[in-house]
Amino acid sequence: MIKKEEISAKLLSLVKIADKKKKFISGFLKFLDNQGLKECVFYLKNEKKGCVEKFYLADGKYLKLDSIIEEDCDLKKIFSIHSKEKGYWKFEFDGEFLGFIIFKPKKKIKNFDEEIIVNLVNIVLKNFLIKERLDFEKEISKTLYQVNIDLSLYLELNNILKKIVESLKKIIDYNAVAIYILDHEKNNLKTLYFKGFPKKNLEKLKVKIGQGLVGLVAKNGKPYISMNVNNEKIYVKAREKTKSEIVVPIISKDKTIGILNLESNKLSQYSKKHLRILNAFASIAAIAIERSNLYRERIEKNKIERELEIAKQIQDRMIPKSFPKHNYFEIFGGTEPAEIVGGDFFDFLRVGDILYFVIADISGKGVPASLLVALFKSAFLIIFKKEKSFEEKVEEINSFVYENTESNQFITAIFGKIDGGNIELINCGHNYPLLYKGKRIYTLKKGNTILGFFKNYKYSSFNIKMNPENILFLYTDGLYESIGVLKKEIGLRGVKKYLNKYRDMSLPQIWNHILKDVKKISAGNLLDDFTILIVKRKK
Repeated sequence: MIKKEEISAKLLSLVKIADKKKKFISGFLKFLDNQGLKECVFYLKNEKKGCVEKFYLADGKYLKLDSIIEEDCDLKKIFSIHSKEKGYWKFEFDGEFLGFIIFKPKKKIKNFDEEIIVNLVNIVLKNFLIKERLDFEKEISKTLYQVNIDLSLYLELNNILKKIVESLKKIIDYNAVAIYILDHEKNNLKTLYFKGFPKKNLEKLKVKIGQGLVGLVAKNGKPYISMNVNNEKIYVKAREKTKSEIVVPIISKDKTIGILNLESNKLSQYSKKHLRILNAFASIAAIAIERSNLYRERIEKNKIERELEIAKQIQDRMIPKSFPKHNYFEIFGGTEPAEIVGGDFFDFLRVGDILYFVIADISGKGVPASLLVALFKSAFLIIFKKEKSFEEKVEEINSFVYENTESNQFITAIFGKIDGGNIELINCGHNYPLLYKGKRIYTLKKGNTILGFFKNYKYSSFNIKMNPENILFLYTDGLYESIGVLKKEIGLRGVKKYLNKYRDMSLPQIWNHILKDVKKISAGNLLDDFTILIVKRKK
């Protein structure tokens, strides 16, 4: 009799030598062949390729291992076909159907315990799945970082879109791709970039808003997944081989400006898990389209003035013009560049019931700093949507800055997390925040090192308790480095003086008065960008 301990030892030895799932399955089938089993079939879901793979052992005379990508990628449908056969066992993980195996012995094998074997294999497959998912997430992050870098390097829209679809191919399989832009005046969609469509069918890519799956998404602004396009009444056929399709809107400022469309030759190729990835790429495409539009509008102007003006408008769009509403806090911010564009930055991001905010100072001034601001903003919006702890999000931002900046570039920042009436801060080498509380102004001297200095730095956070009418005052060094008539910096004492002087005013009034005072003492010639972010506890 085959003992459970012997089976466990055998399978464990297979795991040690098999770094890939296919190697493990090959060894497992050989193991079954040695036990006298002459035939079995494996069906397993391949998440990365979005398909179902088939492995089998036949005849007993030889081991035949093959990876057959099923045309129908619906694992449950395939299972329903084979579930009437005897000897099948399912593999599951957290309620998710991973695959199944069918044992087909021509004669009963003495002491062959299928349940023991299947349970042990199920554990191994779970471990492979966890590793594959972690590797996949790393690949997604790495690809998105690279696309963001490419976005900062290229102004030509076609080059950027080409980079986007090439990078997307590494993560999501497709046979055809198209990116559209909406023309509301003509009520149609214009193709900006396409690949994989026959030239004779290009006219079919020209669709009206509301026409076909692409037109439907353009009309309602909601993503659409088709497991089988032949079941879609409004489907417009631009490729004979297309069997499944996924369409997502490209959104800018809460408005649909374009469409990203993927088509596959396989049924059921796409699922909801692909939406998160595709939406991230669509966000990058939105930035690319908006930036390209802005660039084209200014193409006739003087080169230097045009580039500066474009950079300024891009940066202006990055700075919030409206501020998030919150049950417990009022929030307001403002920034004033020393040149046409600057390197100061602040932003907000609501994820569920949590509101995140950030204020940052990029090293340098002018266009180089503004380009790094664009890169930092993209990283902030992508990384802070991930399901990680507050500290882990900041640590990933730090690694991103380290890997994508020169050695003489760095960023100081304060990240904030508002959860209900609680505020948590992580100070990354930034100026100490001030807290007005009980008619006193406290300097919160807690912090970490700057972003981008060490690759694997562990950041720590701290909580602050704010009572009604308390004010949290965040600022960049351009404020206290402002020079007065005596050619001296106003310093931290001067910043506290401003806060104490204007604390009873509304938050916009506090910003306006400080801005007016700083411009007055510097005679309108700021030496550095300065930014203020104010959070006040409501009564």
